[in-house]
Amino acid sequence: MLAREAGPKLRGCARLPAEVPVKRLLPLLALLAACPAPPEEPPADPTPQPAPEPINPWNEGPWGTLVGETLGHFILPLRGEEEFNFRRQWNGEESYVFVQKRTSTSQLWEGDFGKLIEESPDTVHYFFVSNRTDWAADVDAIRADLDAEIAQLDDDAAAHWTAHLHVVDSKLDDVGGVVESVLDSFASQSTGSWSPSGFAIDRFQRIRELGLMRFVTSDGSAPREPWFLASLPKYYDYEFNRETFLHETPADETLVLWDDFPKPWGSATAIVDLPSAETMATYDTLEIDLEMGCVDDVDANCFEWDYKAHLAICEAPLADDPPPGECQPRETDVDGNEITAADTAACPCTSPYGGDAERLRTCQAVTDDDGEVVGSQWSECACECGPEIARWITAYHREGRWLTDITPSLAMLQGGGPARFRFNTQYGYQLFGSLRFSNRGKESKPFAYLPLWGGGGYGAGYNDAHEPIEFEAPEGTTRVEVVAFITGHGFGSGRNCAEFCPHYHHFGLNGGVEQVQAYDEADDYLGCYKQIDDGTVPNQFGTWYLGRGGWCPGLDVPPYRADLTDDLTAGTNTITYRSTIDGNEPNNGGSIWMSSYLVFYK
Repeated sequence: MLAREAGPKLRGCARLPAEVPVKRLLPLLALLAACPAPPEEPPADPTPQPAPEPINPWNEGPWGTLVGETLGHFILPLRGEEEFNFRRQWNGEESYVFVQKRTSTSQLWEGDFGKLIEESPDTVHYFFVSNRTDWAADVDAIRADLDAEIAQLDDDAAAHWTAHLHVVDSKLDDVGGVVESVLDSFASQSTGSWSPSGFAIDRFQRIRELGLMRFVTSDGSAPREPWFLASLPKYYDYEFNRETFLHETPADETLVLWDDFPKPWGSATAIVDLPSAETMATYDTLEIDLEMGCVDDVDANCFEWDYKAHLAICEAPLADDPPPGECQPRETDVDGNEITAADTAACPCTSPYGGDAERLRTCQAVTDDDGEVVGSQWSECACECGPEIARWITAYHREGRWLTDITPSLAMLQGGGPARFRFNTQYGYQLFGSLRFSNRGKESKPFAYLPLWGGGGYGAGYNDAHEPIEFEAPEGTTRVEVVAFITGHGFGSGRNCAEFCPHYHHFGLNGGVEQVQAYDEADDYLGCYKQIDDGTVPNQFGTWYLGRGGWCPGLDVPPYRADLTDDLTAGTNTITYRSTIDGNEPNNGGSIWMSSYLVFYK
């Protein structure tokens, strides 16, 4: 805190020495009596300052009981505790998981509660409620099991979990209110829910499904595991942290690509106007905020497989109007041999990463319902797609949202102006996507790039297909990075490469020390479970928890970045790349999906 100005000191006005001879005391007292009183420190404010308003305060509605809706107030009687008052307890810092028992066998009531406690963050309350005729015996039994686990903890942990592991002291049918309504609807699956065992409330007061609560086996015989419940509050904490970052770190400019766009199968395209080239040159940070949603937020409405998904920056057409007049489409004989080639016409495309390009339109036949040619029309301008700038892997039957730093891709957008972005994956989703441009005062900014290598089949000869590349750094370069999206897919002999083997990728510049991207988590059975804090969607309906070679189902793939500046020289440089497995050349099956670039900063 800055000191206040006390004004000019009066000559002779000073503090008394620690020891003053008596004969000098009276003159000094007289002198001090003429001096102004020293300034006093302002009194401490006894009123505490209010805490800043959280981004997730109590929500007064509208409320609902369907997945994704805001849950309203409820009060629950608890065994051995005071009643739980939801509105009064709400602090925006915790989530809530409800598990119900409707039959004599409920594996989530009989598993390893010690592991549930061990795996859970401190930011969750668990509630167990029975709707059986002998509900009181269920309540007694599970209360005893939970108390036995709590007794094994140290004092602090025991106090915490005593206040966070709850047993509802009533039959569900007698509880009433919104908790009974949600559990009844989930059990009957009338909402399409796949979570008959219970539901959760996240840190934004929204109703969420539990997902699949067990490991995946070919015959479906694996039991439900209570500790899978712990995946949910971990993910809700990730979501809260992401929303906090978005709230506290606004972008200088946000460009919406899709807003609740029902993506058809195949691809989705967005044509937008980027900031001007002059403005683009001021940005040093680029993030992409992407959500792949299920219809009505229900798991059953999402697709079942983990597929690759990526975003590419493409050229955009400069003119929407096709050439005037009729045109000649391609004609073939009965054997499919071409008789007449299709007419083509030049058309302009603009490239966000430098200049304009001339492309072609092609004349296409128009047919009736019987397949008979009844006319012709010009195709859209065949503007080309360029580099991949972001990558994700879809979740098994669940939705997800990720905020990914793709700053190196600024180098591909320096031209500004009209641009086309193309999102590709196998299935359709409700797409929400935006680009966030910011200047956060970094020392350097991307301004140019050089495409390097793609991937390929991960067998013998993989490295031979990736020759060294020579280049000269653009004028003004102060730093250079190798940037790569690398994921391994498919199964081969031996190590199940390239999805489930720990492959390594080595980049070197001018013979300097190699920079290595290692995927050791591919050897970890719970390698993706351990990445929930990074955004892996938990409790998917597939083997989401298994570690993989550079990716997880339901997670973004941030670009690998390695600084090579120390080995950069003036004139011609040579960059090399190779991959290894267990220290040896690749000799398995599967494939590597890779896009790699050199990105130059100034």
